[in-house]
Amino acid sequence: MAGEMEMSDIENLSRELRHHILELVGPLQVTKKINHQAFKGADEAGRKLSWLLKGQELVPRSVLYNLDMAVGVLLAEAEYCLDKEEFLAAARALRVIYGLLLCGEAHEE
Repeated sequence: MAGEMEMSDIENLSRELRHHILELVGPLQVTKKINHQAFKGADEAGRKLSWLLKGQELVPRSVLYNLDMAVGVLLAEAEYCLDKEEFLAAARALRVIYGLLLCGEAHEE
């Protein structure tokens, strides 16, 4: 039962992460601004996933793909945005989560 609950939590957080990332990167080319609510949601979902997946050998590819895609878009758009440092900081924060997931580690609170 605990394994099922954990898998369900991972699936739910994976969907939540994707939702927030799409809200974050979708309007970037037009607005040139970060949707702070979407970034906060993506960051929180990523941190929770890092705790749930800590020490696991298998990480959902979709989670890694979504984080990698978001980092790539933020870096590409940083040159054209209103606050380059803000974009770079957001990219770094999501990149840390990506790296932690690959290493089987969790975000320290």
